[in-house]
Amino acid sequence: MLTKNMKVKSVNQHCPDYRQLMDACFQPMREIYRVEKAEFDTGKKELQAWSCFGIEQKNKLVAGVEARVIDDVLHVKSLAVAKSARGERLSLHLISSVIAHFPNRAMNKLSLWCVAETGNVALFEKLGFKEHKREQSRLLRLANGYFATEVNMIKPIYRVQNNV
Repeated sequence: MLTKNMKVKSVNQHCPDYRQLMDACFQPMREIYRVEKAEFDTGKKELQAWSCFGIEQKNKLVAGVEARVIDDVLHVKSLAVAKSARGERLSLHLISSVIAHFPNRAMNKLSLWCVAETGNVALFEKLGFKEHKREQSRLLRLANGYFATEVNMIKPIYRVQNNV
């Protein structure tokens, strides 16, 4: 739950506080899988940049996410909540704030990818996401040497229409 001493804000992905949050939240994942750097650099440039958002509590970033809209889909990645702030439903509030950040975009669903072997599929299902598809990764390798299973999760976006 967002309290009065918390606020959602746009953040720079290179900001030290944002990088520190992401590193701390994703470090445990690196024990499960790692990014294959050679495969990751496809030579293609992303056409649309990601916007970064965070929740700040007492001048400290406790949650963050990257988002962008393509066609009618809001794509999110790197959703992270500091260990000290988990269980407060900050990820749902952060996602709602991101949706509100794009008021003039026609979006009907939210999409994210996660790694099945981390157990995050169940976490995102609790947040209302449904599994859309699974595929063997070409970019993420498990600690046992096998490629990870990437899962695309989808959640409908419902907006209140203001008829003025």
